[in-house]
Amino acid sequence: MLRNVLYILQRSKRFRAELEQKYRERALDSHLRRVPVFASVTDDFLDRMRNHVELCRFEPGQVICRLGEPADSFYLVRIGFVKVSQCLSGGEMVVAYLGRSSYFGEIGLLGSGARTATCTALDHVELVRIQAEDFHAMVKQFPAVRQILSNVARARLAANQERLEKLGTVHLDDFLDRGLMEAQNLLLIDLERCTRCDLCVRACAAAHDGVTRLVRDGLRFDKVSRGDLLLFV
Repeated sequence: MLRNVLYILQRSKRFRAELEQKYRERALDSHLRRVPVFASVTDDFLDRMRNHVELCRFEPGQVICRLGEPADSFYLVRIGFVKVSQCLSGGEMVVAYLGRSSYFGEIGLLGSGARTATCTALDHVELVRIQAEDFHAMVKQFPAVRQILSNVARARLAANQERLEKLGTVHLDDFLDRGLMEAQNLLLIDLERCTRCDLCVRACAAAHDGVTRLVRDGLRFDKVSRGDLLLFV
């Protein structure tokens, strides 16, 4: 079916509602079964949980949850990229970028009950939202899932603490001026060998659904240029 024909059919409220329902059922079923963290969860439990979870959409720049808010949900990233950040005295520090099959929200649900970071949609994002009640029922019934999520939560908290400690050793003005708040890795470019073909930026975009995280403009020392690689996995 051509796309323009589908758009015309969606003018019917009944057809659009049925289409949305079918899409939700199939999207949730396929995604829940492909997320590695749910490998030990039984089909019966996934079938029951599928009727309780919600498929949510967010526009670019829209805040999904804020630092300090009550942790009421666990999220799975189905489509798009999510920026995870924390607010410091000098500005925003990006903690991570999460893509397809990633998840977030487990730290607050397994810990203090409050969000430890702000999560924002970078582009058009589609998330699977699991309510806190269903999340706790899942980790109670399946200890292996709880263990995996607890390990991930501890690793993320340790990485955040290490990042904050390193931040304290850098002059804040220099840190902000150089754009290091948003960088996760460093790319060194030999200016005598670089042909300005732009293939590195294109490759990064191709690997992340058309969204590049590579910023080549950075400090220069002799023939070497520094670029900030915001996300390259």
